[in-house]
Amino acid sequence: VVVEQGTFKIKGYDGPVIECDKCESEMQLKSGRFGKYFGCTNEDCKNTRKLLKSGEPAPPKEDPVHLPELECEKSEAYFVLRDGASGIFLAAHTFPKSRETRAPKVAELK
Repeated sequence: VVVEQGTFKIKGYDGPVIECDKCESEMQLKSGRFGKYFGCTNEDCKNTRKLLKSGEPAPPKEDPVHLPELECEKSEAYFVLRDGASGIFLAAHTFPKSRETRAPKVAELK
């Protein structure tokens, strides 16, 4: 068996890395069908953050806030306050089974 001498580079990730805001693992730059994004390397986490046009990672999304006092009209579910691309909205907690969504009323946010 002949072994060559020299320097060898192990293939791996050498791009930008940020800290995951959910589990504190590393997030690596990835490319998907909607563009580039940062994805968490922890298999149990699955957290992602969009990459802004400026090249900076988007600010972390807020965790959903459960509002059991706000019942859905079309199902037995209650609403959850979520942070989406267009701002905050109410969605059924049983998503995707119930796809009911709506904008929150000012009085409901107090």
